Amino acid sequence: MLEINYKAEKFGKHWGAALQGSHILKCSWADLVWAAITVGKRDFSDVIKFGNVSLNEMIYRTYILYANLNEVKNKLYRSSIYNNQDTTEKAFTSYFVGMMTSKLIAEKLFDTPWLLHLESLPGFKNGLIGISRPDLIGLTIKRKEWIIIEAKGRTNTFSRAAQNVAKKQTRQLRHISGALPILRVANQSYFNDSLHVRITDPDEYDDEAIDIDINVNSYLTHYYSNFIGMFEDVNVKNINKMEYVYKYIDELDLTLGMNLTLYYDLVTDIENTNLMEFESYVESGIHLYKDGLMIELGDKWDSNNMSKLSV
Repeated sequence: MLEINYKAEKFGKHWGAALQGSHILKCSWADLVWAAITVGKRDFSDVIKFGNVSLNEMIYRTYILYANLNEVKNKLYRSSIYNNQDTTEKAFTSYFVGMMTSKLIAEKLFDTPWLLHLESLPGFKNGLIGISRPDLIGLTIKRKEWIIIEAKGRTNTFSRAAQNVAKKQTRQLRHISGALPILRVANQSYFNDSLHVRITDPDEYDDEAIDIDINVNSYLTHYYSNFIGMFEDVNVKNINKMEYVYKYIDELDLTLGMNLTLYYDLVTDIENTNLMEFESYVESGIHLYKDGLMIELGDKWDSNNMSKLSV
């Protein structure tokens, strides 16, 4: 398993020991791929209009991950490709890593498998023009409560100034659909040699913070939209007593799947699909996630290959 050092600050004690102080987050390359391809999705009209744009975006995001991170003794380091980029390219890559770790943290520590760019939601600009807003809005799986995450990424060491900016951005929203978010997380990924993460919960909002409304069905539509068009030929396999539709993507040497019941609900009536709860599950290289998606990686992703590129 991969190990990411993280430090949690200012979380209430009711969140448990995992959100107090320094810890190690264990994950797999499949977890990282899942986080990279699911954080922030376009709307369903893009899939209908442009056909395989969703697959192309998935390939693009996965290659960013594959090219820029290496595994050394279970830790993640910048690859030689990452290190040789110019300043602008490094800024983009570090932001991508920040988004990816935000999704990973949300699922593993906050029980929040759904996470979307605020900008991808209908009407997000209403009242937000000119406001330094947070990146991501998430929905918890059990109680269906909202969380806010602002993602920051640094190529080098931790920046307290960047963390303070992220905290301020999380405070720009007050209510979401009439309720206060249960978390306002500033998430910063950085490289203290290996990849580290710092998460902070400001637990407050600014006086000038605004309210927004989010329709849960519309939220789901946006989250799953990029994956619907990938399963033209319905291949099905049984995993952990459930059926999954799946597609092998040769360019990436990975298999992407979706729970069959969820898939048919989305295909037949995507605007009225209800939130479904799934459990995490790992067996023989197959990873099932709480959002109903499945990832299985091929030999290209084994530890030996992921540690071959120079750091």
